[in-house]
Amino acid sequence: MIELFVGEEKRTFAAHKNLLVLHSEYLRNILLDPDADHKILLPQFDSTTFAKFLSYLYSGEFNDGYALATRMCGEETWMLGQFLRAPHFQNYSMYGIITEVKNEPNHFMYVNTIEAVYRITRASCNLRRFYAECIAAKNPLQEHPEGSKEHSDWRSLFERNSHLRNDLAIANGKKWNGTFPWDDKFRQSYMEETIPLEEIWDTQILSEDKSKAEIKKAAEAGDFLSKIKLAHLDRKK
Repeated sequence: MIELFVGEEKRTFAAHKNLLVLHSEYLRNILLDPDADHKILLPQFDSTTFAKFLSYLYSGEFNDGYALATRMCGEETWMLGQFLRAPHFQNYSMYGIITEVKNEPNHFMYVNTIEAVYRITRASCNLRRFYAECIAAKNPLQEHPEGSKEHSDWRSLFERNSHLRNDLAIANGKKWNGTFPWDDKFRQSYMEETIPLEEIWDTQILSEDKSKAEIKKAAEAGDFLSKIKLAHLDRKK
């Protein structure tokens, strides 16, 4: 088991090394390096957000018991996935974000939502592109009459956020023709590229200083983990 210390309070989590290595390129590079310090510190992330990552690793979904009280929980898990270079987890988070935006009556077209997204994300990422295209498709300056507080707030946001202006310049080149970024047919375009986890585990198994023949021999001798590895390598692809 690997211990991870998360948040400013250094809350301790423990997880199986093989799972961490399988899902996160960032952790893979650390944990498979015999010369690296395997004490994992993630002070910049909330411990409840990290609990969602572990829930996803072990169950393939977010446990409701780890629900966050903040509106930005989906964006925060997405950012954790970006840092950990865990694209499958990122895509699971993005799917939830798009579903929330689709179902919320105003599609989260609020100034404070967009400000928060641009505060916690990096330039040119899929999450920023999604929200920029939502703004371009819905155009809050047309939704709210000139002279209203909402119109003024949106215009002020555009004036002070140069990154958002740049993203909107690109997004405004698309013709939505009555469709919206949160429509199901566009979801895939906001997902990260992934390598199937089965392929990653193949590579992981065969990089552990044992050939397939050696794994088979250990499995025949009764080693349980070797039996699991051999079954995976012999699966029908």
